[in-house]
Amino acid sequence: DGDRNTMWHSPEPQNTLGWLMPWFSKPVKLSKFTISIRPDMNDQAPNMFYVYGSNDGKVWEELGFSGVLKWVNGETKQFATKDQSQYYNFYKFDFPPTPGKTFISITDMALYGKPLG
Repeated sequence: DGDRNTMWHSPEPQNTLGWLMPWFSKPVKLSKFTISIRPDMNDQAPNMFYVYGSNDGKVWEELGFSGVLKWVNGETKQFATKDQSQYYNFYKFDFPPTPGKTFISITDMALYGKPLG
């Protein structure tokens, strides 16, 4: 929503997988996306995540893995998808549990791509 004072966070305590699943009414070929973290809580930033694409919300294809991440308070990072040739209606971002963290939180996510047609 662009407001740095609002956030999404994973289940608490974060001993289970946290996830976000944006969907589109028409398939989109995702080329890149950004994730922004809170300006006051980089200890709640995701340490890593996986990105998946699907056209039915049930069968998923892995599109990328972030690797281990380090963040600065309020930082926005940009990521590219591994496979930029497929169009999907659903995208899923899985945030694995992180030992020692209560939960994962982000303030904003933006997806960039080309709609089919």
